[in-house]
Amino acid sequence: MTIAFIFFFPFNWLTLEVDFRLKLSEREKIVKMITDKTIPYDLDKSSRVEIPTEYENLSAGSANVVVESIDNTTCVFFYTFRGLTDNSAGFVYIPDEKIMSKFKVGQFGASTIFYDPIEITKIADHWYFIANT
Repeated sequence: MTIAFIFFFPFNWLTLEVDFRLKLSEREKIVKMITDKTIPYDLDKSSRVEIPTEYENLSAGSANVVVESIDNTTCVFFYTFRGLTDNSAGFVYIPDEKIMSKFKVGQFGASTIFYDPIEITKIADHWYFIANT
């Protein structure tokens, strides 16, 4: 019974769910700072944007997020995992959820945030978990 529990209990998903819930209000503050341009950035289509160091725990590996304009909508991606050359996972804020119909699992190169998704899961209104390879 214990071995079955260890193999089948979704520890990884539970960890991500706790991370998302505990840091949601701070991530929403960053989204607001980005959309209000309180955090300065230059955005052509997408950009890696440095966030204040007091919020560095919101994006794994470094105090930055990916900001991308998709259909004139500013989307913000917070890393939960960063691979060495590619592979990433994280939470993305999508203000207009209608644009999510553009992205499918296995669809390569659709955008900077959704570059090769193997998982797209809605977590809450306007928030998705994305894993890319």
